[in-house]
Amino acid sequence: MLQDPKALRKNKAYLQAWDPVAQKTVWKAPQMKNFNGGVLSTAGGLVIEGNQVNEINVYKDDTGDKLWSFDAQTGVIAGPEATSEPAQATPPVTPGQLGSVTVEA
Repeated sequence: MLQDPKALRKNKAYLQAWDPVAQKTVWKAPQMKNFNGGVLSTAGGLVIEGNQVNEINVYKDDTGDKLWSFDAQTGVIAGPEATSEPAQATPPVTPGQLGSVTVEA
């Protein structure tokens, strides 16, 4: 049980790119809420993530620059799916607010 209900307001959420060799953060993309969707990185230099505020965002993997955003009209908690279809213009993403969440009663 959360001891301090105000603690949630203090949380800062972000998508973070991490360099495991240098052991440091490469970039951070701020998030509006503190529970966001899965992430897919591609060999083509893209990072794709859905979030709880109805967006699917595409970032440049080396800088974190946002290249594209789409209003999914609902939260996107599931991670994007990879496909081997070369004609697939955008990765399939399953919209919806339900994901693997544990709720304490």
